[in-house]
Parts: sequence; structure tokens; C-alpha cells
Amino acid sequence: MTRIQTASAERIAEERGNREQRDIDLRVQWVDWTQRETILDVGGVWDRKYEAFVGDGENAMVVPLVPSQYAAARWFAGWLEAYIKGGQRPPAYDRKWSTFWVGGRRSGKSLLAVEALEAFAVAVPHRIIWAISPTEDATKELQFVLEESLPEHWYHWNEGNLTFTLANYSKIIMRSGYKPSALKLGRVDLWLLNEGQEVSRRAYTKLRAPLADTGGLGIVAANPPDSPVGQWILDS
Repeated sequence: MTRIQTASAERIAEERGNREQRDIDLRVQWVDWTQRETILDVGGVWDRKYEAFVGDGENAMVVPLVPSQYAAARWFAGWLEAYIKGGQRPPAYDRKWSTFWVGGRRSGKSLLAVEALEAFAVAVPHRIIWAISPTEDATKELQFVLEESLPEHWYHWNEGNLTFTLANYSKIIMRSGYKPSALKLGRVDLWLLNEGQEVSRRAYTKLRAPLADTGGLGIVAANPPDSPVGQWILDS
């Protein structure tokens, strides 16, 4: 091998290494419990240099769902597809700013809502997502669920501002619903109000306002309310 050929081979190897560092498989798939049906498939190979998806990718975070989650999952998959396409949305999603996922404990609604945050963050770069809980303990629990479900190399965690920043620059920000007045501050493209039955209607009203500007979606995950503060869940 000549010196020129050696240099060329070294350069090719270097470029390949740079490419491997530059690209990341950032892809989410939802499947039914038999893994025969793909309910949602978003993301792909993310090119950090060009800040764009450049292929489907070989690896995905595969999320198996259970039957109690299918209806909400299919609805969200349709909404996300319409959001990504832009323009006039189908009637089922047109001017739809929020959706309520209400069910008993262990029905899988909160876990599906977290998966929806992650799917949206992966599918659409440079988006702002809020994960809202009624108490500090609930916020820590939600943070733990996100840490356990997201591949570690997909994100950077900032403890100071309680933010997950994904490789595609979408951000999932942990927030509290304890002070409703603070929830109207800042841009948001999608939010989750977890344990919605423990939060006031005022908090929900404040949260809806920013979505009219971004065309985003709010997800309320709740148990049937057992106190007056959460009765608005049944009225919505």
C-alpha cells in the first residue's frame, strides 16, 4: 500500500468514526402486547451536525402496550401524525387542545402518558414539553419513570432546572402544578398533567392557554376523583 493510499484509508476511518459519533438512533416504536401490530413509529437516525433525521435507523426503543392502553395510544398516534404533517387536521384532531386519560390505578394511563411525552420529544425536534405533578414527591416519581424508560445516551439531565434535553434538542421539563399562576409562563408544545384529580381546574385552565399558540396538546392522566378539588375531571 502506498503512502497516499494509507493516508486515504486513515482519513476514511476517521470520517467513519466522526460519523458514528455524529449519528444516533433516536427512534420510538409502540407495539401491541403480541408485537404483531405497530401502533406508533417515530424518529430515526438523528444527524447532530445537520440537526435532522437522515434515515429510519436500525435500533428503536420498543414499547409493548397492554390492551387497556390501545385506544388512547392509537388516538395519540393519529394526533401526532397530524401534528407532524401540519396543515388542516382531520376532524378527530382539529382544534383538540387536550385529552383526558382517566382510569383506575394500575390501568397503565400514567405510563402511557409518559411514553407519549417521550414519543413527541423524539418525533419533533426543538420542542418544549412539560411534565407536571401536584407534589414534589410525585415530581420525583415522574422523573424516575423518565430516567428508567429513556435510553441513557439519548439525553442530558440538568438537575438545576429539572430538564431532560434530548439529542434532537427537545426538552422535557419537570414542573409543579401546586401554583397554577406559574403554569402560564413560557412556551410549551405538549404537556402532561399527572395525577390530575389532585390539581385544581384553575391549573388546567392556565395550562390550556399556551397551546392555542403552538397547536400542541395537553394530556391529563387521572384517577376517578375522590375529593372536591378533582371533580372538574368528571365535568370535562
